[in-house]
Amino acid sequence: MRSVLFAFIFVAVNSFAQQMKIGYIDFQKVVLGYEKAQEREKVFKKEIEEEQAKINKMKEKLKSSQQEYAKKKDLMKPEEITQKENQLKEQYKELANLSEDTNQKLRKKQSEFEQTILKEIRKATGDYAEKNKYNLILNGNAIFYPWEGIDVTDEIIKFLNKSK
Repeated sequence: MRSVLFAFIFVAVNSFAQQMKIGYIDFQKVVLGYEKAQEREKVFKKEIEEEQAKINKMKEKLKSSQQEYAKKKDLMKPEEITQKENQLKEQYKELANLSEDTNQKLRKKQSEFEQTILKEIRKATGDYAEKNKYNLILNGNAIFYPWEGIDVTDEIIKFLNKSK
């Protein structure tokens, strides 16, 4: 009885699968091949470099102030020492705040960038699937053993780049 049931299920699933058009994509490859994503990534990296330059400039200013203080400390009056140490602490706080704010801002931008790219890839994949009569296109990361001939990664990349 079990073997008859198994045979029936196998035939039903096999018949259903043959009627369906299924594909999968290598998502990472799609992102790397998507020209718009690469252009945006370059702009984002430039912004990171600019923000890092601001932080580095402030670090250098703090370092310079610390060195100047170390040289002149022995010649300073106690109240001048206290004042200069307070200034250095304030500069350090400003640097820490700038660093934290910058990192938070960049993480938010990165997340927005990733969400935008994901939406664009999903939409293009859906449009491609409709146009080419696919019933299902899966993310290749979820597939342990793909059937040959169902990888549509390169076609999706071409479709995305053509629809700029």
